[in-house]
Amino acid sequence: MKKIMIVDDNYLSAEGIEKNIDWETLNAEIIHVCYNGTSAIEAMKKEPADLIISDIEMPDLDGISMSRQALEINPMVKIILISAYDKFEYARRALLLGALDYIEKPLDYAYLIQKVKNAFALMEKEQKNLQLLKQSRPLLTEKFFREITHLPSSEAAYRLKPYLKYLNLELNYDFYAVVILELENAPDLKAVYGIEKFQMELFNLQDLITEETASLDFVYLLPDMDGYLCILGHSPTASASLPADLFPQSQMPASRWGFLSTQVLEQLSRISGT
Repeated sequence: MKKIMIVDDNYLSAEGIEKNIDWETLNAEIIHVCYNGTSAIEAMKKEPADLIISDIEMPDLDGISMSRQALEINPMVKIILISAYDKFEYARRALLLGALDYIEKPLDYAYLIQKVKNAFALMEKEQKNLQLLKQSRPLLTEKFFREITHLPSSEAAYRLKPYLKYLNLELNYDFYAVVILELENAPDLKAVYGIEKFQMELFNLQDLITEETASLDFVYLLPDMDGYLCILGHSPTASASLPADLFPQSQMPASRWGFLSTQVLEQLSRISGT
């Protein structure tokens, strides 16, 4: 059930919105009716609303300023602002700050109901997309590290650094190593055993790497068609060290081996700011 806040310094106007709309039919409930912007913000802090219907012209904290603060509390809140004045500037400011809609008094409740339905439809769409985004976070993390391998250093720092917090990536370790691992004789294995068996062997390799690097602070495996690019990070607060014989000689050409390792290390240093 959607949670609604009504904000208007005119008691009759607020009551009209509350009483003249069948909120239960809309699968919604009024959780706050406030008569000034300041009390609305206090109410939002205690119990955030999904939709705010607010007058603009209020004495202590106008609707636009109140909306700005409400969006800081709940960036996903939808806001419909109301004014008794036909002023384009009000509408422009309201929409620029992130309000969903702007309507004029006197209120046409049928029109307001349609705006509320539009807001609810947008909420449902955003909720669905948010779930998809959360499910795709591992893919976004993989894309982050793939970008590191080919973006120019300055561009990588500019484009990727904002994603660190969102992806919960801590890349401020004292030391990094980049290793490229492939199964020996990959073309022959594919020809003899087939792609499915070969990919299973890659999963086995992934398990081995995970087990052998468990003592390190950070391990990320970036899959390739024939193996993995392993990004390892560690700070020497613990005594863990990387076994010298963990990784066999890579089957990658030495020139590409060295280029990728150097580039990834440089990108990590720039992005983490170290």
